[in-house]
Amino acid sequence: MKTGKNDWFRQATWDEDIEAFFNKKLKRCRSAWTKMQYLSIQGGLLMRQGKTAALREKGVELIKRLLDEFHETTQHRDYLVENQYYLGDYYWDQQQYDLAAYYYQKVVNDYTDPTRHAEGKRPGNIAQDADLKLAAVFLKTQQQDKIAAVFDLINNDPFWKQGEGLFFQFPHVRFNYPKTMALLCEQLGHPTEARRYAALALDVWKEATPMFDQQPSIGSIKTSEATIHHLKQLLL
Repeated sequence: MKTGKNDWFRQATWDEDIEAFFNKKLKRCRSAWTKMQYLSIQGGLLMRQGKTAALREKGVELIKRLLDEFHETTQHRDYLVENQYYLGDYYWDQQQYDLAAYYYQKVVNDYTDPTRHAEGKRPGNIAQDADLKLAAVFLKTQQQDKIAAVFDLINNDPFWKQGEGLFFQFPHVRFNYPKTMALLCEQLGHPTEARRYAALALDVWKEATPMFDQQPSIGSIKTSEATIHHLKQLLL
């Protein structure tokens, strides 16, 4: 098997020989941080871009291996949290909502842990909307017993009330927060608040422009016509 200097952890396919070579290279890593990165890069590539279900599952296996082998680390804890978030996204896309909720909940548990983060603070710029995604799972699966709890979580969190930092400059964030709150309020029987949040979400949707001209998809609002129609109905 021929591999370039830096492509052994960026394989687009997988077999026994590739896996053996990958593990051999991992054993030579001098630091835990380096090994964590290699597992995340290779696992994430297969999980998101694998051309077969078997390849995508192999990617999931590598990400879970990362989480299992380094679950006690404290120095690079945010990196583990980001990979839990990625697993949540993967299972959401696969419509495996129980597993999506499981991993989103792990992220939420991390940034609501006062021993890890100050109130209203969250790790990095990637996994900061896991509570919104957790709410989306509960709304999708109509888990009424959990909708009220996640509403309280989001509504009482100073992170969303402050709305500060680079994260809040992305149009999809400024849209998803009021959209989610509108749908939660609707389910909880708060029509006035649902109408207010729906109006905020629609304003962002109407005015949104790309943050980066060269890569307009980054941070763009990805929603359906049905969702926009639903929000408009809440205004009536």
